[in-house]
Amino acid sequence: MSAAWRATLARRAALARRAALARRAALARRAAIAATLIAQLAVGAAEAGPAPTKAATASAAAHYGEAQKLYAAGRYTEALARFRAAQAIAPHQLTLFGIARCLENLGRPGKALESYRGALKLEKDPTRRADIQARIRRLAARPGRIFITSTPPGARITVNAGVLDGKPPASHPTGERAPLTPAVLKLAPGAYMLVLRKQGYGVRLKRVVVTAGANRTLQVALDRLARSKPPPCKPKTIVVEKLAPGLATFDRLRLFINVGFAMLGARAWGGQAGPSLQAGAAIKRLLVGLHIQAMPVNRDVEDVLGESGFASLVVVQLRVGWIIPFRHAYLMVGGAGGGYVDRVESGSGINQAGKSQTAGGAAYGAEIGFGVMATSWLSLDIGLRAGMLHGQRLNEALKIDARHHFPYVSLWGGMSFHLGG
Repeated sequence: MSAAWRATLARRAALARRAALARRAALARRAAIAATLIAQLAVGAAEAGPAPTKAATASAAAHYGEAQKLYAAGRYTEALARFRAAQAIAPHQLTLFGIARCLENLGRPGKALESYRGALKLEKDPTRRADIQARIRRLAARPGRIFITSTPPGARITVNAGVLDGKPPASHPTGERAPLTPAVLKLAPGAYMLVLRKQGYGVRLKRVVVTAGANRTLQVALDRLARSKPPPCKPKTIVVEKLAPGLATFDRLRLFINVGFAMLGARAWGGQAGPSLQAGAAIKRLLVGLHIQAMPVNRDVEDVLGESGFASLVVVQLRVGWIIPFRHAYLMVGGAGGGYVDRVESGSGINQAGKSQTAGGAAYGAEIGFGVMATSWLSLDIGLRAGMLHGQRLNEALKIDARHHFPYVSLWGGMSFHLGG
């Protein structure tokens, strides 16, 4: 046999001896744990009531030992079943402690707290009591989660804490930042009132109690509000204060007479002034009237007739226009057409018999006037009329073509007396 083979066999023998020693040590530890548990179970059972039989104590110890193995292997559900079986046979604080640890690892902190508190009541050892109290504080501080949904979704959630248990309000978003369903609320242990609001639906209040570390689902059905018909609108009476009518009203037939002076300027006579008379009627806003203007022409008419003497001019025109009334004034626009009569008396001297000539022609033009009402029957008017004169005698005297017309401008003003309204 070679040296290498002998070394291999030696190593295998050493490993086998170590494995055997480890198995014996494990069996010894399990026996010690079982003995300790049996002793503790016997003491606890004696304190709690009638002592269990040896068979019951042995059965509880067996369940407890198997639960410890399962817990160490991470098989918490099976370990929990074994711990509960041991607790049912022989109740003990160590068994409750094991149950609490399994529930905590299984995500059931509420039930774990109950088991920890039960174990704390029975535990006498200060070290183990301190450990249990620390676990209780840690679990009690863990927030709970509520998955809340609503039908229909989109309801705004407001959390009112302290309504039921007197605790201070939890720091949870409210108002526009409040969550909408579906949502997950993370709340500290305690009692809460949840308020759900959605437009068109009634407000729902839901009371919830949050357990430390617990998860729960909450479904809320919202009731649709009945659509009520709006009350009939009553017509409001609006009182409009009517303004007092102005003086310049032309809603009906109005007759007026204007007496004043007029100034006329024409190429044939130059500028002259004389009295004027205007009469007319306003039917609604249509103006129809007559204008008479008479002027003596005291100037040398030699340029016209080649003689000196006295001349006079009378212009008669029919007026048609439109009146634009304001509150206490009015504007007149329109045109006028008619004729004129020119009478000239001339002679070679004062002691010589003179001669008289009368001629006429056409006169027409446009006008604009403005009046201010002093009273309902009296107004002060002023106007401007511009147009053309045409007459055979003037054309012959001025040696111009008969088709030529002479421009003229007439500025008139006076007082108008109004009748009617």
